[in-house]
Amino acid sequence: MERICAFRDYLIQEEKSILTVQKYIRDIEKFLDCLKKRQIKEEEITKEIVIEFKETLVANYKPSSVNSMLAALNRYLEYIHKPECKVKRIRIQKQLFIYEERNMTRNDYKKLINMAGEKGKYRLQIIMETLCGTGVRVSELEHFTVENVQNGRIWVQNKGKNRMILMPQVLKQNLLLYIRKMKIKSGYIFVTKSGRCINRSNLWKEIQLICKEAGVSTQKGFPHNFRHLFAKVFYSIQKDVVKLADLLGHNSLETTRIYTASSCDEYVKQLELMKLVTREYAHARE
Repeated sequence: MERICAFRDYLIQEEKSILTVQKYIRDIEKFLDCLKKRQIKEEEITKEIVIEFKETLVANYKPSSVNSMLAALNRYLEYIHKPECKVKRIRIQKQLFIYEERNMTRNDYKKLINMAGEKGKYRLQIIMETLCGTGVRVSELEHFTVENVQNGRIWVQNKGKNRMILMPQVLKQNLLLYIRKMKIKSGYIFVTKSGRCINRSNLWKEIQLICKEAGVSTQKGFPHNFRHLFAKVFYSIQKDVVKLADLLGHNSLETTRIYTASSCDEYVKQLELMKLVTREYAHARE
């Protein structure tokens, strides 16, 4: 436990975000629990042991999740002065498209917004509008305070850099109306009953419920999907991945490219338009 606490302090000193620190700690605790079950002490860790743990992860998690956990584990191995035990991440082919069942459309978004309004869920309604209207991450909602909205400037510090969130005027007006309606004097706008800023878990549950009520697939109902919709709509209009990267706060254009991916159905439509296959075999029609 002392080593975990020390590692947490180390990550904080490295200026990792709170969410990153929490995730790293959860991932390392999985590894340490595995060692405990096998009665292996930390000083007895070998490359072979780490590889076996990696194989366990591969058998139980998606490749992207495995790589995320291995990133945390490799950082921990460096911290405990065992860099020779670090393992390679899994190679994953870049996904050229997104699956239709997870692809939120403008129509889906409008259904969710309208249903939230009909149900009187005004906080959820304005949160979804904020996510989709600005492209911010859920973790960045805490920067939407009364003071910042009134000033019209939302500054976000994430992953060691600052950027200003741009808001359409109609969103600013909606936020100011919500602040007055809810009689929020200062601080966080999107709060729970306990006064804390809403988190990803709380929001996911609310979005899942409103999806069911609005007749939208719950597979599309995760908070980060609003950021994806923002990116897709912006790119469809501007066709400028550099500007989109700036708005999303990305360092790498490769990361931004993920957000501009089309659905499988859109790719198929493009193949149909090419008309390179022009006839059917007779036996196929029979």
